[in-house]
Amino acid sequence: MALYMPYIHWDTVSAFKQRNDFVMRCLDKKPSSIPGTLPQSTKRLYQAIKNDINGPNSMHPRRSLDQYFYPSLTDTSSRDNDQVVSKRTKDSPGGPTMVMVDQLWLWLISLNDGSKSVILTCFPQKEVEEGHATTGIENDTDLYHAILSEMQSHYHSTALQYPYGVGPHRVGIYMVSIIIEHAINKMLGYRGESLDFLSIFQGAIRQAAEDTTNHFREFRDALRKKESEPSDLADKRKEVKLALEVLDIMDELNSVKRLLETQLETLAHAVGAIEAFAIPAGDSLLSQLHVRQQDLERYRTQISRMIEDADRTWKSLMNLLDLQQKEESLNKVRSSNELARLARKQADETEAQSQILLLFTIVTIVFLPLSFFTSYFGMNVVEFTGESGNTNQKEVWKVTGPASSGIIAILLIIAWMLYNNAKKRRATRSGGTSR
Repeated sequence: MALYMPYIHWDTVSAFKQRNDFVMRCLDKKPSSIPGTLPQSTKRLYQAIKNDINGPNSMHPRRSLDQYFYPSLTDTSSRDNDQVVSKRTKDSPGGPTMVMVDQLWLWLISLNDGSKSVILTCFPQKEVEEGHATTGIENDTDLYHAILSEMQSHYHSTALQYPYGVGPHRVGIYMVSIIIEHAINKMLGYRGESLDFLSIFQGAIRQAAEDTTNHFREFRDALRKKESEPSDLADKRKEVKLALEVLDIMDELNSVKRLLETQLETLAHAVGAIEAFAIPAGDSLLSQLHVRQQDLERYRTQISRMIEDADRTWKSLMNLLDLQQKEESLNKVRSSNELARLARKQADETEAQSQILLLFTIVTIVFLPLSFFTSYFGMNVVEFTGESGNTNQKEVWKVTGPASSGIIAILLIIAWMLYNNAKKRRATRSGGTSR
């Protein structure tokens, strides 16, 4: 029986970035020296990557969650640096952590008579980081040590030495079940502070839902204000940023869900192979595989519920942004109506002033000739008074005629100049608008 299955593990952001940069330099055939301060085990890993990265049997380096879900992307660094887990564990003592997807290879080789059984398996191990001592978290989540520790504990227990019966083939079946169990449950069942991935995602969703509720309250309070400024309702940057964060949460949860579905498909193929080829002691392994399938279904149900919760939060944010946009449009309509009302009011006032000016014009037209004749015939000239000591009309017109003509000419010239300047300004504005 052969089994190839991806499973979830973890790494620190700093270690992943250092290793991923090294891998990218090797792929691009750029100068890539191994840091001299790395532990010897990590140096050997880097040297193996450097030797085999472009060879026919190239290694399978550890992948981030986005590298697993988006294998066609040549560079996922921007997405890797923005994982939900990384952002929520940035204050952890060992630095921010991130979700990784490792690969399990397992072969169970048994003779037909069941006299011998051989297991070949390999999977990556989280390397020791530069300047970092091995912590309790690393020991607790190390897949190799977990498998070895459980097998040793059962081996030293006479009651559990052969839990599926006596015989090497049954011991092999038992070892296979332990390896698969830890690959599936080691990280998703871990409840440490900085590596409880499911709780971290749940916390991120709850925080996003709370922030969404707060944004709705702020929007409601802005609407209740009698004089709410449009900028209070139009500033949607915080809501947009939160919506992007929720989309990231859903995207990563969908990646985890896809991995769980791949694991379920792998186990289903293994069950089919065991039933088809009648592997010795296969009934014991079948029962264990069914238990692991139930574990995966439980995890998938939990992930699906979190995706639904995140989707509801995202839809609420979209509704909030839509309400804000509609309120902004209503504010613009109100402003336009207010401007139109003021324009109508100004037009009414202008019309009233025009009517007043018309009345004054009519009065002026009526009384101007009377004023002229009254003034004219009231002059003390000899023609009107008959007194020889007064001046005559000829002398009066010699003075008033040229003076009146000059004043009228000057005023007409000024009016003509003002008219021409106004005409040029209108022409200039019209030309600029048309362009």
